[in-house]
Amino acid sequence: MVRRPPSRPYTAPSSAAAGPFGDPFRLFSRGGDGIPRFFINSSNIQIMHDPAQFYDDLKRRILTARCQVVLATLYIGSKEQDLIDTLATALSTTPSLTVHVLVDFLRGTRKDTQGHSTASLLAPLVKRFGPERVRVSLYHTPELSGVKKLVTPPRWNEGLGIQHIKAYVFDSDVVISGANLSTDYFTNRQDRYMAFLGHTELSEYFKDLVSSVSRFSYQLNVDSNGGDSSSAGEGKDVGTAVSNGLDSSHSFAFRLPAEIPPPYTEPRKFRAKAHLIITEFLDRWARRGVSNVIQARHPTEDTLVMPTVQMAPIGIRQDQAHTTLLFNVVNHHFPTRSKTIITSAYFNFASLYKHAILSAPLAADAADSNRFEILIAAPEANGFYKSKGMSRHIPDAYTLFELEFLNAVAERGREGVVQLREWRRSGWTYHGKGFWYYLSGAKYPSMTIIGSPNYGHRSIYRDLEAQLTVVTASPEFGWHLHKEAENLRAYTTAVTKETLANNPSRQVPPWIPLIKPLIESK
Repeated sequence: MVRRPPSRPYTAPSSAAAGPFGDPFRLFSRGGDGIPRFFINSSNIQIMHDPAQFYDDLKRRILTARCQVVLATLYIGSKEQDLIDTLATALSTTPSLTVHVLVDFLRGTRKDTQGHSTASLLAPLVKRFGPERVRVSLYHTPELSGVKKLVTPPRWNEGLGIQHIKAYVFDSDVVISGANLSTDYFTNRQDRYMAFLGHTELSEYFKDLVSSVSRFSYQLNVDSNGGDSSSAGEGKDVGTAVSNGLDSSHSFAFRLPAEIPPPYTEPRKFRAKAHLIITEFLDRWARRGVSNVIQARHPTEDTLVMPTVQMAPIGIRQDQAHTTLLFNVVNHHFPTRSKTIITSAYFNFASLYKHAILSAPLAADAADSNRFEILIAAPEANGFYKSKGMSRHIPDAYTLFELEFLNAVAERGREGVVQLREWRRSGWTYHGKGFWYYLSGAKYPSMTIIGSPNYGHRSIYRDLEAQLTVVTASPEFGWHLHKEAENLRAYTTAVTKETLANNPSRQVPPWIPLIKPLIESK
């Protein structure tokens, strides 16, 4: 990582650059929207650039944590023995340490070809160190209920909704990413990674978020006597733990807290209870956020961090409202000639976000208009590329989406202000997501968004998501954000209607439009 120059005191941009609403830092510092605000010195934010660095950092932070490790992710790869051993070492050497893992129930119980899963990988840790020190929670969507629960096969059922939050907490340090915890995300699946160091309030926010979600999630229970599936109640899924160097002579079960209705037999009651829990969480942190805005900010706190969550299955749409507001700010509150870079692994943006890009005001001279650059995975960098079964055609569907979007860009006369770029790197896949926003004439961005959403239909309507909006007044940190964006951009090439139409490998099978609605909702 490049050494950061000493931070300089905050200086507002000139009025010409900032526009009538002021610069983003001052605009978003005002509060009043129920979103908590945390101020931090940008020298305490570290950007990581590759999967190996991310994995090494995770392990180092696990081993140096003294009080609590919280890992919220979609799943932990069933072969991640090294990560499990690292957790075991940390728990053995630090008696005061506790570990809380939150994963998705459907993905976390899906078995690999050897019959192993995230749950079976973690069960021995619960057995060895006890539920007081190791807690494993598994969120189950209420969308998979009734007949759908009975007839939808594994893997396909995950399309109905998952726990998708990626937040990793180590005492007062927080790492936010879009990466899951499995080998490809540690080696050759590119994502984004940002560490916020020594910020007690931000870490407490994510600990509270994970704890709140866990209140309406299944808990992994271990029975050293072999277990009894009938005692699992709602969680009758019982399996034998994978042997991993710990004690594996036991079974495990999944149980809901007694006050929570089962999500797949009583989904309405489940939604109501979960909605109440998360609403209480948001209200708690909204009050603390108001307090942070009112209190005098230290002069060295040059960066603002705003966390948001999206949990539409239980009626929580905070991030959707916030992201829509950000598009409005980009399009209307700041002058022309700004630039927004948006990236997502999957180019099936929700209609409201596509509309925000395509309906941005155009200046009389196109060169004066705000510009959008969209970085997406090329077919070879898509995780479904050359996969088995029907899923191997998913990249073809994304090519169709690209063509439709580029046609819309052309129809609205925006070829000069909206550009699509595909990321490809030999032997790698792409999983990055987020925004970078550059003010008019600025060399470096003053705002970024990082977290789990892909900005598609399911991010808004089906999954549990969380992300951070980071607004900075620091030129040095802006340089680091720019370097992050440029590192990703270096592996991209621009695509047009012509480049797609003239490439034989990008010809879309004629039947792909028939499954378009199915893919768009994924």
